[in-house]
Amino acid sequence: MDSESVKVKRDATKRILINKAPPILTIHLKRFSQDARGRYNKLNGHVVFKDSIDLRPFMEPRHPLV
Repeated sequence: MDSESVKVKRDATKRILINKAPPILTIHLKRFSQDARGRYNKLNGHVVFKDSIDLRPFMEPRHPLV
């Protein structure tokens, strides 16, 4: 391996899957936007959510449903 390391910036996403859905799920949303200079700005607008959410797209596919 070369003694010089090459650092490359890439776009990345983070994926978290749920093994078993809890009776009450608490989600912390980081409501920030990043501008072209890398600065973060808080998003202040109101967000409306439904009373229920379909968690199937976020469930671990290898875990059997209980």
